[in-house]
Amino acid sequence: MFSIKEINQNEFELCYALDSDTICLWTKNQWQSEFNKRGIKVVAISLKKKIIGIYVVQTIIDEAQINYFSIKQKFRRKGYGSQLM
Repeated sequence: MFSIKEINQNEFELCYALDSDTICLWTKNQWQSEFNKRGIKVVAISLKKKIIGIYVVQTIIDEAQINYFSIKQKFRRKGYGSQLM
């Protein structure tokens, strides 16, 4: 069974760890600063209490922009990305 929850700033290292295991897009400092931006929301999908995917979205007035989206390799093509969205 999977669960979806919002990640807070204190858990930014979980985001960095997942990113390091997947697409290596941001450094630890970039992850930390991402949480300080206005309108940022970070959401994770977990399976058996382990994060398998994350997305970062930034809302500006009436628009949203996806800044990051990744699912761990072995969980891709199984519908977890669709559930996360």
